[in-house]
Amino acid sequence: MSIPVTSFSGLLSSWDTWAFSAMLVIVLPCFAYLCLYRGAKGSGYFGKISKSGTYLWITVSLWSMLLLMSVVTIRHHISMADLGLHLQQPVRTITITATLFLVLAVMSLLDFRKHKGMSPEDLTKRLADLRHFFPSGFSEIVTFSVMAISAGICEELLYRGWLLHLIGASTGSIWIGLLLSSVAFGLGHAYQGPQGILSTGFVGLLLGLIFLWVGSLIPVQILHAFINLSSGLMCAYLLANVRKIPHPSNRVSSP
Repeated sequence: MSIPVTSFSGLLSSWDTWAFSAMLVIVLPCFAYLCLYRGAKGSGYFGKISKSGTYLWITVSLWSMLLLMSVVTIRHHISMADLGLHLQQPVRTITITATLFLVLAVMSLLDFRKHKGMSPEDLTKRLADLRHFFPSGFSEIVTFSVMAISAGICEELLYRGWLLHLIGASTGSIWIGLLLSSVAFGLGHAYQGPQGILSTGFVGLLLGLIFLWVGSLIPVQILHAFINLSSGLMCAYLLANVRKIPHPSNRVSSP
């Protein structure tokens, strides 16, 4: 239940390795909190644009960070396979991915049925905060879906592929890499508030364990994207069908 980190040993004395990592671990969470989380409360630029616009902004930011990471990895001869983006054991990887996907799909369906069976009053209270985060119209659903899939692809490469390996190589322990990269993953979602940081960090820990188990990023990328899509689309459906919930404004921040 481990992955090799020897390829990253040569990065530890390189300035661009730590400059990019600082952007990922420090700059990005601070920016997300100050602009996106506070913006959702009406203070800050990102509280003044549409949710669709914010979804697209986050999508561009994710791919931009991935591009920067690619520049660093190419410079130091680190391949996508070194980051975990490979299918070296296709039968095993596909079997595990399909099994976990099925389990997650069943859990999502049960969760959806549970919420759908709630009284309008209880559901209104349960979803009161989420209306600021999730899509409510067709254009928002489309841009949210693009963002959700992009997050599944990019964030796994950034946090599990890059950061977990790097911390594991610098500390000599892949388990410390797993823990600290999960903390960083949670902080990277500071725009969701304190509860969002904790829940996202826990999800990151589970995804990291799956990565260590399988040895490939492909399963966790698929599962990550599915979690994003299923939660967002479920909430969008529930919000649209509970008449007592005020229609979500287009002038709030994104999930």
